[in-house]
Amino acid sequence: MEIVLVRHGKSEYNAKLTKNLDSPLTAEGRHQVLQAAQFLKALHFVDTWVGRTSPYLRCLQTAEIIRGE
Repeated sequence: MEIVLVRHGKSEYNAKLTKNLDSPLTAEGRHQVLQAAQFLKALHFVDTWVGRTSPYLRCLQTAEIIRGE
């Protein structure tokens, strides 16, 4: 069994576009996550992926992108 930890992509909060901590991913953040998901897929980590995430929007979006890949 492999355990892989993935941090969310860049969010509007990280980009200083909002003061709302529960903010969505930016376009750049979505791209970062997609690249990470494709990398993990190439290493065959995503084939049997079981994820755990916090309830923050940026984390849920990150998990959704990885699951979709």
